[in-house]
Amino acid sequence: MSSRINPPHRYLSSLALTMLLTVFMISGLGVGRAYGGACLDCTRECCAASKTTGITACSCARSLSCLRNCNELCCPVVFQPGFDDTAAIDPDGKHIVLSGHVMCDEGVNFHLRLTVTQHGSVAEANANGVCGSGSTLWDASGHTYHFPGLIPGPATACGLAIADNGFVSNSTQWCKEITLEE
Repeated sequence: MSSRINPPHRYLSSLALTMLLTVFMISGLGVGRAYGGACLDCTRECCAASKTTGITACSCARSLSCLRNCNELCCPVVFQPGFDDTAAIDPDGKHIVLSGHVMCDEGVNFHLRLTVTQHGSVAEANANGVCGSGSTLWDASGHTYHFPGLIPGPATACGLAIADNGFVSNSTQWCKEITLEE
């Protein structure tokens, strides 16, 4: 009869993950600036409840998905991006400056991928920022692909917004009819 011995490296990764999550939960590493203690306290309580009562049927010390679920419950990312009614183009229609706003909690990081289309022409731009209190303004410069280029008049602006509060991310897409002006 032979006894089977499992190699130590087999358990090393789960032990390392457990230790890393424990350090994270105790020290608050990666806590978003705006959420600080409140978000971390809520996440700790959610994790403790899941271990003792099985409410969320998982253990945050052993499962990244459980930790993610607790973070989403405690620290949701809610934001609303928008475009201004007009955008500026240069006389040859090859460059554009878009602007708008983002409504989100203070300290949330956001990234915007923006496109404007008009009669076969496409312009692209990007914007990054951190939400302040209230509405945060943004602007982005971009250039046109697929010539003949943009001309003054109506166009469609669309955006992909990604926001991250240090715990969880959220994304949304939106479009708006805008007016291009020289």
